[in-house]
Amino acid sequence: MSILDAALTLVATCHQRPHPAFSLRERRATEQRIRQQADELQRTAQALHAEIAKRHRAEEALKAHRDNLENLVRERTSELRAAKESAEAANEAKSRFLANITHELRTPLNAILGFSQVLQLGGGLDERQQQATQLIRQSGEHLLSLVNDLLDLSKIAAGRFDILPAEFDPDRFFQAIMGMVRVRAEQKADLEFICDLPAEWPPSIRADETRLRQVLINLLDNAVKFTCRGQVTLRVRFLSPSRLRIEIKDTGVAMSEQQMARLFHPFEQVGDAQQRALGTGLGLAISQHLVRLMGSEILVKSQRGEGTQFWFDLEVGAPISQI
Repeated sequence: MSILDAALTLVATCHQRPHPAFSLRERRATEQRIRQQADELQRTAQALHAEIAKRHRAEEALKAHRDNLENLVRERTSELRAAKESAEAANEAKSRFLANITHELRTPLNAILGFSQVLQLGGGLDERQQQATQLIRQSGEHLLSLVNDLLDLSKIAAGRFDILPAEFDPDRFFQAIMGMVRVRAEQKADLEFICDLPAEWPPSIRADETRLRQVLINLLDNAVKFTCRGQVTLRVRFLSPSRLRIEIKDTGVAMSEQQMARLFHPFEQVGDAQQRALGTGLGLAISQHLVRLMGSEILVKSQRGEGTQFWFDLEVGAPISQI
């Protein structure tokens, strides 16, 4: 029964048993008001039913959309998982290939380098033969450096590059670095290599000696390569309580902001074409990754007329009180 029907039934009942206090006109007026209110209630009820039905349809549509979205998410997740597994498999295959090919390349390269050194040290070669032997050795060393950089880059991409800290003698370590770099710097007549090292060292420091040497040689080699005249300076200082600050500064051509922004990206190189031909663009990217694995970061500052400075701080576990 609708609200209007209930109201009319109530009015009819009042007509059958009229109240003595109401006149006929008053009863008709009351009946009219009841009809109007009943109509209003009926319209309100119909609007309410329509709204409920509308919301019910919206909820059904939302549920259908949610179910469809969940299905799409499951399908997309499955596709992404399959793509991830495929990419990981491809990356694993690439890493195995690079590891194998670098091993295969290193063996003959080491033989070439070894025999070229034997020929140079053995004597009995005329000037032309000496130059040819030197060229063979330099080319072999460059190719071996490229092979090693590619292997390191593949390890970084695979997340398999580990830092293995150990105790070592810092004085012996930096003296060896000085000796290697000085030989290369002396090949440029107008270039001076300066070492500003502490007067006293602790008995030992703790770091990954091999990787730290790799970083320093790379930074110093770059400084020597890009500085035709002037100075390349290696400066080492201990910072309290147990940190080592290493700075490499050169007086070569300064870099722009744009060049510094991409300096540590793989395969990015600065300098002229002849200088870029001497490298691969991997050394600084690998060095930055190594230093980050050691808990620090290589910073750089370059200013026209003054040159370029690289530096980083390294925790070495050697209290300053031991120095």
